Amino acid sequence: MSWLDGLRHRLRSVLDARGYQRELDEEMRFHLELDAMQQGDTDAARRRFGNRTWYAEEVRQTTWLRHVDAVRQDLGSAWRGIVRAPGVTLVVVATLALGIGANAALFSLLDALYLRAPSGIEAPSSLRRVWIELRAPEGGSFLASAINYGRYRAIAEAAGGGASAAVFRTDYALQLGSGRGAPRIRGVYASASYF
Repeated sequence: MSWLDGLRHRLRSVLDARGYQRELDEEMRFHLELDAMQQGDTDAARRRFGNRTWYAEEVRQTTWLRHVDAVRQDLGSAWRGIVRAPGVTLVVVATLALGIGANAALFSLLDALYLRAPSGIEAPSSLRRVWIELRAPEGGSFLASAINYGRYRAIAEAAGGGASAAVFRTDYALQLGSGRGAPRIRGVYASASYF
């Protein structure tokens, strides 16, 4: 038997389970009748053959019907639990709905902030952020993204070839209005090429 024949047999046993069961019953009946004809005793043939139900269940376990049976039993058990305790079912469904909704909303936010390119950029794969390695007076070095305007001009000229460069700095300590009680706002200083 090729693997294709085996696959066809397994699919047929799932799609036409009653027909498969009828064929199995017919085959067992055929063997019993053949043994009874040869030995001349129907009762002795049944005893020699053994428990037909056990053999039928063992054969069913070798097909994909065992998975169908397990799913059917699980669905039946779940349905009985839903009917028996609808309040618990409602709480579980509401909890799942809130959890899935919160996850979807959070993923949408993270997708917009971290995974998608900013709007208005034609070629996001060409966008780069420059970090400068600075030397500490006591030795060692560290990376910084904050640079002064002179360094920005030097980097922009070094990029050359029509590559545009922009510099920006976020300030979280700006005041909206004058006086002590003026609210603090976030502002961004940016070069004209940023836009």
